[in-house]
This record gives sequence, C-alpha cells and structure tokens, in this order.
Amino acid sequence: MISEIRIQNRASFNDSGIKIKNLKKINFIYGANGSGKTTISNFLRESNTINNDCSYTWKDDHALDILVYNKEFRKKYFSNDSIDGVFTIGEENIEKQEQIETKKSELERIKQEGIVKKGTLQEQKNKKNNTEEDFKKKAWSDIYKKYEPFFKKAFKGFGRQELFKEELLKCAIDNDSPLSNIDKLKKKSIIIFGRQPEHIDPLMDIVFDDIQKIENNLIWKTKIIGKSDINISKLIQHLNIDDWVNQGRNYLQSKTCPFCQEETITDDFKEQLKKYFDKEYLEQISGIEKYQLSYQSSLNSLTNQLEDIKRKVNSNQNIEMDIEVFSNILIALVSKSNTNKCLLEKKIKEPSRDIELASTTEQLEQLKQLIDDSNKKITAHNSVVANLQKEKEKLIIDIWSFIAQDNIDMIEEYKEKIKGLEKGIKKLTQEHKDKQTKWTSIEEDIQKLSQYGIGTQVTIDFINKTLIKFSFLNFSIEPSIEDKNKYQLKRENGDLAQTSLSEGEITFITLLYFIQLTKGSTDKSNIANNKILVVDDPVSSLDSNVLFIVSTLLKQIIEDTKNDTGNIKQVIFLTHNIYFHKEVSFINSRETENKYTNYWILRKNNKISSIESYGIKNPIKTSYELLWQELKDRKNISNTAIQNTMRRIIEYYFTIIGRYSNNNRLIKTLKDEDQEIGKALLSWINEGSHGISDDLYMEHRDDVQEKFMSVFKYIFKDTGHIEHYNMMMGENIKDKLINN
Repeated sequence: MISEIRIQNRASFNDSGIKIKNLKKINFIYGANGSGKTTISNFLRESNTINNDCSYTWKDDHALDILVYNKEFRKKYFSNDSIDGVFTIGEENIEKQEQIETKKSELERIKQEGIVKKGTLQEQKNKKNNTEEDFKKKAWSDIYKKYEPFFKKAFKGFGRQELFKEELLKCAIDNDSPLSNIDKLKKKSIIIFGRQPEHIDPLMDIVFDDIQKIENNLIWKTKIIGKSDINISKLIQHLNIDDWVNQGRNYLQSKTCPFCQEETITDDFKEQLKKYFDKEYLEQISGIEKYQLSYQSSLNSLTNQLEDIKRKVNSNQNIEMDIEVFSNILIALVSKSNTNKCLLEKKIKEPSRDIELASTTEQLEQLKQLIDDSNKKITAHNSVVANLQKEKEKLIIDIWSFIAQDNIDMIEEYKEKIKGLEKGIKKLTQEHKDKQTKWTSIEEDIQKLSQYGIGTQVTIDFINKTLIKFSFLNFSIEPSIEDKNKYQLKRENGDLAQTSLSEGEITFITLLYFIQLTKGSTDKSNIANNKILVVDDPVSSLDSNVLFIVSTLLKQIIEDTKNDTGNIKQVIFLTHNIYFHKEVSFINSRETENKYTNYWILRKNNKISSIESYGIKNPIKTSYELLWQELKDRKNISNTAIQNTMRRIIEYYFTIIGRYSNNNRLIKTLKDEDQEIGKALLSWINEGSHGISDDLYMEHRDDVQEKFMSVFKYIFKDTGHIEHYNMMMGENIKDKLINN
C-alpha cells in the first residue's frame, strides 16, 4: 500500500504543498472542481515521475501496480477505434485460479514474514546506530573534552565527533607501544605546540676535585709541633703549649721575659726555640695556610657558579629542574663550607690541634646530578628545536596512543557490542534475502499459472451483460476483427460507435472497462498482480440510476479490499460529487466509521490547494444530509416544513444528479391512488421558494404527514432508488448487489 503522498510545486500546489499521511486500505478525498484532485491522480498515474517535489511512500517498501481512473484513462483506452483487450482467467479455469489464490496467500505469508525480518533487521541496525552514536558522544565528552585543554593541537582535523571517534578506534588497533606519562606529554605539548621553542645553552658543569682533596687531606688531623730532640721540647710537649710558645716568640725582643718580666731570656734559649720551631715546622704551617686559601677560593668560586645556575633556571621556564631541591642543597653546602672555614682558621692559629673538616661531597654530587639531569633535558629540548616537525609528528602519535590505551576498556566494550550487532545484522540480512528469493520464486509460479486459460472474452461478456441490464441497448463491445485481443464498440447495425456515444454512455462503459481491468490486465504477464486503484470523479455525467450501479460495483471492490479478497489492496477515491461520496462511502445503517477507512477534504483558497484530514470520521455533513435528518425528526416539525423538506430532497437528488427534469415522469411511476398527493408534493419543485403559497396555511388531516412520507418513499422505490432512501433514513436493509 501507499502510506503517504506528497505533492508540491505542481499546478495549484505551492512549494509548501500537501502531505496525505496515514493512508489506509480505503481512502476518500473530497474536493470541489479545480481543487487539485486530478493533479493528484495524474501524479499517481505517472508513477515514474517521483522527484524532489512530488513523491509517495510504499508501506514496508513493497511496491504495487497503480491503476488510475480519470480523464487521462479515458483518453488512453477510448480515443481510438480499437480498445486493448483485458486478459483474465475464465471461470472454466477455476482450478488454476484457486492455485493462484493459494500461491498468493503463500506470497502474503512470506511478505509478512519478510516484514517481520526486515523490522527486526532495522531494529538491529538502529541498535547499532544508537550504540555508535552513544560511543561517539561519550568519546567526545569523556575523552576529547577532557584532554582538549592540553592536546587541542594534536586533535586538529578531528574536531567533529565522528572523525574523533574513528581516529580513536584506529589508534586502539594493535597498539602495543608503552603508555606515555601524561605529565611528560603535557610538558612536551607546551614546548612543541606553544611558542616556537628556542635553543637553550647547557648549564655549566661543576668540578670539585680540589675541594674534596683539601677536605680529605690528612694534615688536618696532624698535630704540628716543634723538633722533639731539643732540650726544651720535653717541657713544651709535656705542657702541650706548642702553640702558646710559638705565638709568644713574637714578643721576644730582649732578654726580658714578656711574661715574668725577668731577664731570663738567654741567647741559648732563643737558639733552642729556633731549633724547636725549625724549617719543617714552618713549612707545615705554610702548607695549611695555602690549603686554607685554596679551599676558600674554590668554595667561593663554586658557590658563585651554583648561584648563577640557580638564577638561570629561575629565569627560564623551559629549563627543567627542581629548583627548590637545588636551593636547599646549596644552602646545606654553604653551611658546611662556613663550618669548615672556621675549623681551618682554628688550625692556623693552633697547628698542634687536630681537626676534621665536614665533607661537602654529598651536596656537591647531588648538585652535580641535578645539573646533569637538567642538561640531558636541555639536550632533548634542543633536539626538538632542531627537528621540530618530526618531534611534533611523534608527539601527536604518542598522544593518540596514550588516550587510546588510557580508555581501552571503554573502547573494547564498544567494539564487542558492535561485533555482536553486526553478526546479528549479517544473519538477518541473509534471512531477509532468502525471503525475497522465495517471494520471487512464488511470483514466477503465479505468472506461469496465469498463462493457463486466459483470454479477453470474459470482459466482453461482463460489459455487455451490464449494458443490457441497465438499458444501454444501442451499442455493445465486441472483439476487433483485425485483432482478436482487442475490442471495438459497435452499434446494432455493425457501425463503429466509438465517436458517436453520448457523454454518459462513454463514461459508463469506460467505468465498466476500468472495473474489469481491476480483475486482469492488458498484459498477459500481469494478470495476477496486486493493484492499487485510484478513482477520480467517475460519475460526473451519470444519472442517478447509473450512479447507484457504479457505486454498488465500487462498493463491492471496497468490501473485497477490506477483507483482503482478490488482488486490490488499496483504493483511493477523489470526487467532488457529494451524492457519489455519500453512496460509495456508506458502510451500513448501523456503522458510520471503519478502521480501514480514512477521509480528507481538499480545498483551494487564493489559488493555493490545501488538505485537511478527518481520520475515520466522514466529514461530508451536507445540507442535503440535514434535510434527511429533518425527516427523521418530523414529529417535531410542521407539515408545511416537512413538505418543503421533501421538495428540496427530490429537487436535489432527481433533478440535479438524475434525469428527471420533467416532474410528470416521476408522477407516472407512482400508484394511481398516490399520484394526486404526489402532484401536490412535486408542485413545489416548479414553484420554488420565491413566493408564499396558500397551502402554507391549510389545515392538514392527521394522516397527511405520513401520507406524504409514504408517497415520498414510493418515489424512490418506483424509480429504483430505494437503497438510497434506506441509506439516508437509516433503515436497516442489506445492500443489493448487481446480479450478472
């Protein structure tokens, strides 16, 4: 079936156009002349003209043949002397027909199974799409947004969710590279993706061998004293006053002792002191003084160098070093240096004392290690500067590898879900394909069965029977002399009647031909094809008798379509005729709505067509229908009003859509005893509503109203329209069908 029709930018339909949605098995579109009905039917007839402006949608994507009745149908089939024959399977081949119906039932079963498979397949595809969409959004929010502040330039070219997702999955495939450190990647990104990095001079290496040698010299633990084989040496050494005596020598300017002030200083004593503090002693004293100066000089120089390094690191953020650790070690070094300086001064003053200098080796080695580590990073930095493009490419690879590995659990879970869904989709796709193959095979069987006992005579018999039954006696349809599979319209005298038929005659036979075409095809290979019927204003030139016949034939098609009997799967009616709409849409006197039927009204305002849907509710509530409602409620209405209502109904129904322009023709159909009151009733038709009749004020007998109703009913009965009367009055009767 067709589920939706879209028409725009065509005839009276503007660029907004219309959409006819939720089409059902039976569909009624009512619209005045010029509202756009034929535009719709012509579009459906031109099934190869689907474009961006006009289209229709197949339910379950299953296309059917579309058979359209409109003016173009008449031109196509009845504008030449010969008419294409309609191939159908004759009644004598009922067995083949039953086989075809069985095959078609099997075809319908496979179709439904295919629909279920396709629905399940679509569900799996939707799940896959949803899974992909969820992962894409999660990857964007949880990964891209998380790392964007640090690695935005590494994500260049992947700024859309789909692109980012695909690259992430790509980088997660066979990624066995070691996981990079996020902090290192951040720092490297600042350098490479930041301002153009500059070359950094390495930090000056420190050398402290001299300092270590001085600190480790054994002289500091050596007691420097005078010569021991001198007479006074025993006393000096016993009293341990070498340093005191040595310092006192500076005060021996005369024979007077600087301490007791007695003349006790002899030349011999002076000579012994001189021999005690001999050349070796003096050389040792000179040695420690030189060590002291060298130590202080080396430390001062090294300390200044370290301070320079500290300042350089602080002034250049691209130099990587823990400057706080460096500063603390430097403070400890200076502290030990100061302690050692004090010890050295004491040793100089008191050479006979032994001292132990604090070792600065630990601090110096720590500082040297910090400097060496920093220089390695500076070397790497300078390598980046020298090979920036290669380093940038490597960094981007490292970043993508990191984020893929860091989120590998999420990625693997997603890939497993997709793998399972794709497996199911593949299986369902094959099963659906198998159904399609089976469908094609059964269709071929139906085509073969359709070739048995087919012919064009059934259509001839049906049309001629119907013509005779409804008094179309002056022409018939016959096989063409030139081509037995074509038809010709002929008069009783054998003349061709194609060009001499009245408008009503050609309309009626065209409809009969169309109705027979619904049962077969002009192409032998398409006899059993299921069809969609589109019927556009079929009764514009028919009288009420034929209108009823056509309505009955079409209502039988409607009933078969609702019950899935036969090969008509959907019917779309388009009409401007209220009475035809009322007749053909009538269900029964107890039911006004049906789940298989939908209604629309097509309107044109300011030269623009629009459509309004009414669902299952029939929107055609006309003044004509209201007149009938007055008759139903006649107990509360005056006789004069009832008489006027009857007059208007007869005028509308028989005069406007029928052939009863002469009231005498209606009167003659009544029984003798009803003809006088019939004349009284029908006299209103000619008088109209332009004056006030005297009988408006007549007193009527109590039975006059019902007498009016009886005659009114007989008019419909005796003219062959009792079914219309019963339909409008809601009287419960069975619809009469035409007997062939």
